[in-house]
Amino acid sequence: FGLGNPDGEGSDYDFWLLREVNGIRVGLLGYQTWLDTPEIRAKVRSDISALRDRGAAVVIPYFHWGIESEHQPYEVQRDLARVAIDAGADAVIGTHPHVLQSMETYRGKLIAYSLGNFSFGGNTNPSDKRTVVLQTRLDVVDGAVDGVQFRVIPTRLSREEGFNDYVPTPYRGAARGQVLAWLNEISPSMNGTEIRDEFTPVR
Repeated sequence: FGLGNPDGEGSDYDFWLLREVNGIRVGLLGYQTWLDTPEIRAKVRSDISALRDRGAAVVIPYFHWGIESEHQPYEVQRDLARVAIDAGADAVIGTHPHVLQSMETYRGKLIAYSLGNFSFGGNTNPSDKRTVVLQTRLDVVDGAVDGVQFRVIPTRLSREEGFNDYVPTPYRGAARGQVLAWLNEISPSMNGTEIRDEFTPVR
């Protein structure tokens, strides 16, 4: 249904996408921002509203943000994620720090602050090769999301530990459990929802 900006303006790091999936309209928003300003907050709110007006039953903003190599989000990320959910987003996903960051739930919605690298050619041997595949299931009732489940598949961005061959490979065995345990450890704001590799309801 569209690619660009709901208001007809924007740049490569400010876009929207509206697609129909199994009869459900899904809206995605993309932003690059390092600041939390009244203008950015207003834009996030107006963009979510614009996608709802175009019939989106699901709206998920995707933010390029955060401090590189930090496993915890900083204030700008936390505040803007809440702004988006308060404005009606069904989840918030982020990237940029090149490492995994914590996850949390807020008002029954999932926030994943950074999924880390996946297939990234900018570093031939990053010291932290952990990443994840994040999958979600959203129940839509009468045109609105009414329940979300998610699972995290711990993945290394390379088949090899000693260098980056650009072939993301799911962890197996003990390593898989170690990544999940670490993610839960750095994610104290999940409000009783455990990060697992099986679909789990968001509380």
